[in-house]
Parts: sequence; C-alpha cells; structure tokens
Amino acid sequence: MTKNVAELAVDVLGVRLGAIDINKSPTAAQRARVQSLYDQKYAEMTQMDRVYWSSDAIPDLVFGALSRIIAEEMCAGLGMQVPVEPDIDGTPVSIGTKGQRMLLRFFGLQSAGLPVMAEYF
Repeated sequence: MTKNVAELAVDVLGVRLGAIDINKSPTAAQRARVQSLYDQKYAEMTQMDRVYWSSDAIPDLVFGALSRIIAEEMCAGLGMQVPVEPDIDGTPVSIGTKGQRMLLRFFGLQSAGLPVMAEYF
C-alpha cells in the first residue's frame, strides 16, 4: 500500500506533532511546507539510489519514518519542542532520529526492488 503527500501532511501535523486535529485537514501553507520537505528528502534519497517509488506514492514501509523526520524539521517553525519516542531498544530519542534509524534499518534489511547490476573486472 502507498500514501500520498496530503496523507503525510495529516500524519506529520496531526499524529506526530498534534498541531492540528487528526480529523481535519492541514492548511494549504502547512501542506506546501510538508510537500517541500518531502521533496527535499526524496531528492536526497534519490541521489543515494535509495528510492524505488514514485514521489506521489509513498510506501507504507517508509511512511512512518519520513513522517517522523519531517515532523522534527517542522518543530522550529511551529515553535514546538521536538517530541521524543522510545527507539527499538527503549532509549528515548528525538522523533527525527528515530525516523532516520527506521530508514537505515529498512534500507539495510529490505530489498529496494531494483535490478541488481553486477560489475566484473
């Protein structure tokens, strides 16, 4: 399954930060900010050959990680403290750190779905 950037904006602002009611939609400016941050992350991951999905179809497996990373980056602009969550070992870390670690585990353990090219010398 996949989600889009509008759903990402609701998750970032409603679920992760509690800045909006999760039953309501973010404003156009809030949605545009999430879109901009997502586009930056997507470009960075594309350059590192980590992206195997189209930009408008975020896989569920990376959705939570990206939501946490983007939420942390939005905190300063919203005047909020960065929330903390327990990491896999129970240690409290910032949500952005947890998101980064989730992505690293995902990319380290999961197949990207891309063909593998062998180089022979």
